[in-house]
Order: sequence, then structure tokens, then C-alpha cells
Amino acid sequence: ATDTWYKNVSEIIVPDDQLSLAIGRRGQNVRLASQLSGWRLDIHSESRIQEIKDRAWGTHVVLGERGSGKTALALRLAEYLGRQTYVLGIPQRLLPSFMLEIQPDELDRIREGSVVVIDDASLWLSSHDYALKANRMMQRLMQVQRHLNLVIIVTTQYASSLNKYCLDATAVWLKPPPFLW
Repeated sequence: ATDTWYKNVSEIIVPDDQLSLAIGRRGQNVRLASQLSGWRLDIHSESRIQEIKDRAWGTHVVLGERGSGKTALALRLAEYLGRQTYVLGIPQRLLPSFMLEIQPDELDRIREGSVVVIDDASLWLSSHDYALKANRMMQRLMQVQRHLNLVIIVTTQYASSLNKYCLDATAVWLKPPPFLW
């Protein structure tokens, strides 16, 4: 299943015992299915999705090259968690209806138990300029994260430009470039 905001990317969830069959030797099954459908296919086992839900706390950093699908992964992670999601860095018109765009000065809109996605964090957060409005927002989010039971998902190409508050990440997701194209 996919949404318009993923541009021809489909996430497929299969039973654990079917994962190797779905992928095929050296990825041949998923590669062929991708070529036939014209879609990029990301296959996950049911246990992997459960692991994502079980790790639904703290700060997650999604690192990857431009065009690797890190934004799609971050938004899909937020969707899997099934919580209200606020997104910084993507206009509302590109988001599904259950996700809300947020600006750095709108921290009061974030509700307890929510997910906050900060897309292209290197544009928003600078390790060199702690006076930026987005940096102040990130500092505040980190201060209230545990008390409000927030999950923060940050995407970036450049780990070196992340704010010091992201260095304590609960999980780091490495998103390699798509091997199918």
C-alpha cells in the first residue's frame, strides 16, 4: 500500500517465514516486481514492523543520501506508530490528512503521545547556530520529550550538522540508496 506522498514507493509487509521468498536470491524477486510495476518496493517482515512499534520512544535519526527515501521511511515509521504526527519541513498539501505541518514557533500545538518528524534536519538545525528558532524548538522538544511521551524522527543527509540534542538518539536508521534503480 502506498500514498501519493511517496511517489511510486510501496511498502510491503510479509510474514517472517515469507521474507526470503519475497526478496528472492540477491533481490531478484523484488527487483523483477519493481521493474514490472514501475514502483520502488520496500519489503519488511511482520516482526520488523513490531520491532519498530516496540521501539516507539525517544529520538530516531534517519541518515541517507539525497533521493534514498529517508523522508518516506520517516513518514512510514510515524504511520506505523499510529499516533498523531506533526511534521516540520513538508508542506501540508503534500502530507496525508492524519499528519499536520508544524512550524518552529508552534510547539504548543504538539500533543502528548505524538510523533514529531523533522525532515531535512540539516536545513533546520545547525550545530553552529544555537540561536536559530528551530534549534530552540528542538531543545524544548528534547526537554519535554519524556514527559509528553513524544517520538521524534529526524531525517538528514549530514549527521555532522545535527544539533547536539540529536546526538543522544535512541535509534539511527541508515537508508542506503535504492539498489533497484
